[in-house]
Amino acid sequence: IVHLVEDYVNQGLDLRSAFFSALKKLKGAYAIGLISKENPEFIMVARNQSPVVIGIGEKENFLASDIPALLPFTKNILFLNDGEIAILHKDKVEIYDLEENKIERDPIAISWDLASAEKGGFPHFMLKEIYDQPDAVKHTLLGRIDLDKQEIDFSKEGLGKEFFENIEKIFIVACGTSYHAGLVAKYLIERNLKIPVEVDLASEFRYRSPLIDSKTLFIAVSQSGETADTIAGLRLAKELGAKILSICNVLGSTIARESDIVLYTQAGPEISVASTKAFVSQVLIFILLIFYLKKLFYGENENKKKIEALIKLPHNLKEFTEKVHSKIKKIAQKWYHIGNCLYLGRNILYPIALEGALKLKEIAYIHAEGYAAGEMKHGPIALIEENVPTVVLSAKETGIIYEKTLSNAEEVKSRRGPIIAFVSEASEEFNKIAEDYIEIPLTFYEFLPIFYVIPLQLFAYEMATLRGCDVDKPRNLAKSVTVE
Repeated sequence: IVHLVEDYVNQGLDLRSAFFSALKKLKGAYAIGLISKENPEFIMVARNQSPVVIGIGEKENFLASDIPALLPFTKNILFLNDGEIAILHKDKVEIYDLEENKIERDPIAISWDLASAEKGGFPHFMLKEIYDQPDAVKHTLLGRIDLDKQEIDFSKEGLGKEFFENIEKIFIVACGTSYHAGLVAKYLIERNLKIPVEVDLASEFRYRSPLIDSKTLFIAVSQSGETADTIAGLRLAKELGAKILSICNVLGSTIARESDIVLYTQAGPEISVASTKAFVSQVLIFILLIFYLKKLFYGENENKKKIEALIKLPHNLKEFTEKVHSKIKKIAQKWYHIGNCLYLGRNILYPIALEGALKLKEIAYIHAEGYAAGEMKHGPIALIEENVPTVVLSAKETGIIYEKTLSNAEEVKSRRGPIIAFVSEASEEFNKIAEDYIEIPLTFYEFLPIFYVIPLQLFAYEMATLRGCDVDKPRNLAKSVTVE
């Protein structure tokens, strides 16, 4: 790219014109910052399908790929759209399109503070962010519960009944951990709203000719709002006439800007590559959305005890996290040397089994697979060995599914497979067959994923630290996947 700009300069163009001319020749994704030693008083910036953020200061301006890098200097942020160019001087920022037409845009004030992007005494960002989850929940709830009426309200965010009229089908599209949040949402939406839901990996979605029309609601889920595959899926859905709702953590990100309506998770900056508090906040947004839509369409006020449980959720999560962590440490000491691990769950805990296995793979570099427990007989049971532990998730709140999962766990035990059980309080049946046993507080069905994922996050973290892994920056991974 530099040589292409140089060629245009050698043809007699000034640096700015040479930069614009070079950009017109480029194809694909890029985020470029160009500075010349002959003209060091300004930086030229261009973006296409890769994130760029510009920080606006007082007699100084900044360029970065993500917001946390700018927090020590400014909270006023400018975002570029695809195909836009910015010229940064110390006292101004000019934005243009590729045809050199000037674009006026005001910066957005970001509410994140510098302390939230620092470790705050924790050895790793991941552990800090696990312990941040009660606050992330509190901030995500803020302004969305009408305490007088004891109901959920999204009307201030532009989400009214008319937006959902004529919707006959919902697509949830995401990647990685956000995909698992989407799977949780499928169970909740179909159970409560009786609307069919498809959940797709964004990297597969646009290559399978999805059947989408104006009666489709497309929900994009992304922590960063810059996930390339999810953006591509969103654009396809928009072309096909779908309404676009996004669940996102970053104000002004590409997905947020290109959606009809955005529900922000308010989790604050997430620095560690392995997502924790963003997942919990995404699941919480789906829970709130379902409670809101039940009231909107069916006139059903959610059970007041559930609303009260929501209000107490930050406190209860904090208490649970602090209580369970020491137990998880002891279990990790016992198993950190393993090379393989299975995770089993059913119903709403199946996505949590997938998420637990992903965390162990991501940061501890242990081969781990999550399965629907009922699928054990269809292949995975052949992997059961004395040195391959099976993590089993089961909750009495799921009714008959609890008994079914117990039966699956007994099959593992009968083949000498060690079991690590994460189960409801007083689950004596599991206590008898499990080598290790963690009790999860009894709660409402909708809140199960939030309570069950926390000890799995801690388990992966402790396993990784004992193995000497770089927890915050696992090998070969990036926080935001901004290319296909």
